[in-house]
Amino acid sequence: MMRLYIKISRRQRRKTFVLLLFSCCLIIVSCTIMMIYNKNNSSLLQLRIRHKKQQHQRRILSMNLGYGDCKWTEPTSSTYGNNKHIDGTLFATYPAADTMIWQHHTEGLAGIQMSDESSGPELTKSGLVKTHYPHYEGIWSYGSNLNRVILLLRNPRWALPSYFIKLKLHELQGEEGTSNNTTTTKAKTIDSVDNNDATLNEKLWLKWRDYRLEEELNLWCQFIDYYMYNGAMYWYKVDFERIGQHPFQYRDDNEKPWPQDQHCISDLGGRDGCFPRAIVSYEHLEDTEKGPKELQKIATVLRNKRGLQKTLLEDKAIHCIYHETWLKSPLSSSPPLSLKALMNNDNTNVYKFTKTQLRMIATKLEYMVMKYSIGEWNNEPLVVNDLLQNLEEYLIEINIEIASMDDDDSNHDNNNTEYLLELEQWYNSIGKGNRYDKERVQKLDIWNSISYFYNEEEDDDNNQGEEEES
Repeated sequence: MMRLYIKISRRQRRKTFVLLLFSCCLIIVSCTIMMIYNKNNSSLLQLRIRHKKQQHQRRILSMNLGYGDCKWTEPTSSTYGNNKHIDGTLFATYPAADTMIWQHHTEGLAGIQMSDESSGPELTKSGLVKTHYPHYEGIWSYGSNLNRVILLLRNPRWALPSYFIKLKLHELQGEEGTSNNTTTTKAKTIDSVDNNDATLNEKLWLKWRDYRLEEELNLWCQFIDYYMYNGAMYWYKVDFERIGQHPFQYRDDNEKPWPQDQHCISDLGGRDGCFPRAIVSYEHLEDTEKGPKELQKIATVLRNKRGLQKTLLEDKAIHCIYHETWLKSPLSSSPPLSLKALMNNDNTNVYKFTKTQLRMIATKLEYMVMKYSIGEWNNEPLVVNDLLQNLEEYLIEINIEIASMDDDDSNHDNNNTEYLLELEQWYNSIGKGNRYDKERVQKLDIWNSISYFYNEEEDDDNNQGEEEES
């Protein structure tokens, strides 16, 4: 009996030992698996971190491939222009001068998405910002975040029709279409001008052209003067929309020198204030031969600026990225349709000026050439030479068009008082010509500070009435 008990005990101990050994092996295997898992997980995490770094650096690595070769990549997006880590630059242009061309080229060059002065919520814009300020279509929405200006020009012969198409057509419908007082319509672009719209386009264009040409041409010139004279205010401070409408008006040359805009003194932090570091031509940038050289001007201004050191393409690859932007950027899928192309299409041959009007534009350009050819401008040879080159090219192009035209301007006689009155009534009827209507302004917070302009007007009317009665 005793032997049997000992035999059973040995058998149980052996079984217990096997179970214990198995448990130990199981623990060792489990620990090994956990170690392998943690190691793999750590490696995966490192791979993810490395991948994110590569994504962040991809633009740096993929843009300049050496030997003048390059690769276009999407620009880094911004949150409504919130790029405070970037040393900011302002790109200023008269409104709707086909800004998408130089915007995409600049983004392709710099790797940073450009923001619009009016895009997104009410945040102070920073980084690379495009603006139409001080034109009444523009706003100063960038506070003191920017440090320099690049001025972009386009021949007024084409800039004014472009402005009409892209920013005005949906506001000028009036009796020919849907009034902007009752319905908000989508703004048309050059691409949307088709044969079905040709008749309406022509009616609206002739009205806007004949009524607005002289003032918009002045504004085109004053836009240049504003930046060249470092913030020359051609408007009075009380004219809060900078629109020069009754009871206000724009300053005239007899009041020069005009006061300096405070934005150019205290907000634009660079050494030059609002004076442009470069002048870039739309026509040159659009030209495949001249375009790379024009893009080089932008690169020179942005070179070594904070936040752009790693993303801005090197000079050797600018020629490449200029052409790559045409092929790979949004310009490739929806290229801007030149107004000149529209003029060559018999079905949309709308955006013409009369011979008299072209002579008016030419006279303005001649005056601008003369003004910037003498005196103080000798101290700024590079920028001024670029400005003069563009103005002279515009003048040559317009004079060629004038020489090709007939002398008959009888269809559009701007000396006809009845016609001008009709245009004024039309412009007022769509809410564009009476922006400072008394009833509207009385509802604004600034009424108390400008009411005396309207009171003086009423006193003048009363005095005139008394004189007529006597």
